[in-house]
Amino acid sequence: MTEEELEYLLSPIGQEALSFAATLPEDSLSAVEALRKRFGPKHAAVVAEQVCLRRKAKAKFSRADAMFFTREGLEQSSAEVVSKHRAKRFSGMETVADLCCGIGGDSIALAEQTGLLVGVDIDTLKVRLTKLNLEAYDLGAKALLFAGRAEEFDCDADAVFIDPSRRVGNKRIRRLEDTEPPMDAVYALCERFGSVCLKASPMLDDSRVPIPHELEIVSVAGEVREAVLWFGGFRTCRRRATLLPEGITITENPNATAEVRPPGEYLLDPDGAVVRAHLIDEAAVQLNAWKLDENIAYLSCSSPVFSPLARCYRVLDLFPFGLKRLNRRLNELGAGRVEVKKRGFPMPAEDVVRMLKVNGDRAITVVIARIGGGHTVFLCEPCGPTEGSFPCAQC
Repeated sequence: MTEEELEYLLSPIGQEALSFAATLPEDSLSAVEALRKRFGPKHAAVVAEQVCLRRKAKAKFSRADAMFFTREGLEQSSAEVVSKHRAKRFSGMETVADLCCGIGGDSIALAEQTGLLVGVDIDTLKVRLTKLNLEAYDLGAKALLFAGRAEEFDCDADAVFIDPSRRVGNKRIRRLEDTEPPMDAVYALCERFGSVCLKASPMLDDSRVPIPHELEIVSVAGEVREAVLWFGGFRTCRRRATLLPEGITITENPNATAEVRPPGEYLLDPDGAVVRAHLIDEAAVQLNAWKLDENIAYLSCSSPVFSPLARCYRVLDLFPFGLKRLNRRLNELGAGRVEVKKRGFPMPAEDVVRMLKVNGDRAITVVIARIGGGHTVFLCEPCGPTEGSFPCAQC
């Protein structure tokens, strides 16, 4: 989107075009054609694109229909449930800076929790979008917005949130060293402001971060969404996994040590946030479970356990991996719909599925894990929430 295109969208005729496009089918080609006929060809594509982005944004934002997006900005934005969770640590602060504010997704959550939100982005168009999106949530009066470089920010603030760009062109960056602004500038902000929150890729290797920090891995409905680094006064522990929307969190406990034992009647597959945060022992202790191998994230237990921390499966059979035996046992069990999960096994799960020959109608989950020196197959069924107990998993 260009400044000129945004001006059109904000004009009375642009607003009429957006309202009209929202009533059209989601087929972008037919929408563009209908817009061309009614409003002319010049801005038909940008109107159709904006309505398409608003529809996609409903999965992230409760007021998406009133917001303005770029494709890149929407892709990089956190879901509202994540931003609100993160913003709670800023609650009650007088002035908070959102550096690299983008389209304003995090600015919205921060403005709800603080007295004054100062937003900065090097892109003047994004600054305008942040202003518009804050206004969509009736928060425009609580924000001051500037175009500028995050590393040159020199206003007073009680704390700083920063979401550095992790893209070069259309390519996503995974290394901290390649972000914009560079991490050296972020570390300088930590020294100056003390309390700093950094949004990062969930693939982050935080062992490369040279200053003390808390690493939080956040998942939503079982899907890992992002990593957060908390510096200075924000630090509460060394590592944390947070599961949304439940709001369950588990933190590092140096005294939590899970036993390694042979498999029991049930298998537990920990949430991805727990795995990425390296909190398998802590989860095992809370769930009264044990590890199957020191280096594999699957857990086991003797009775069904239900918690967002891990998915529970009843073990129907287990044996050393062998494709011939696996196919035979699946057919003996009447398998027809097969899901394959694996850890420490070199073959992609999709390749295993393609090699299975089943003709029943029973849903079976195949779990393949490296245990000891070999690979073990677990044939399982997911446990329903009517069995067992619900242990408290919040700490």
